[in-house]
Amino acid sequence: MKARAKLDKLERVFHSMPPSGRGSPLADEVREIDADIRRLTAEIAAEQAAMTPEELAQSRAEREESDARRAGLSLDEQIAMLGAEIAVLEAEVGEGAK
Repeated sequence: MKARAKLDKLERVFHSMPPSGRGSPLADEVREIDADIRRLTAEIAAEQAAMTPEELAQSRAEREESDARRAGLSLDEQIAMLGAEIAVLEAEVGEGAK
């Protein structure tokens, strides 16, 4: 499940951010991101609960493959790569909705 790998990466980036002052626009944005992460984590858990063992193994393999592709890249390069992967997934979802 590529979405899980992306969420894991976003969580690592989020938790590595320095804390900012309360009430600042950045703090508000971080709280929104944190809420999104919690929501996505719950959605992923629900999806995984419905997966077969084979699907879970495939998801794990895809996540490990994605991690390997990002190894050695700078944070900016990793973010760009994740952004491109997300755009592809969004396009696939958009095509599936038609």
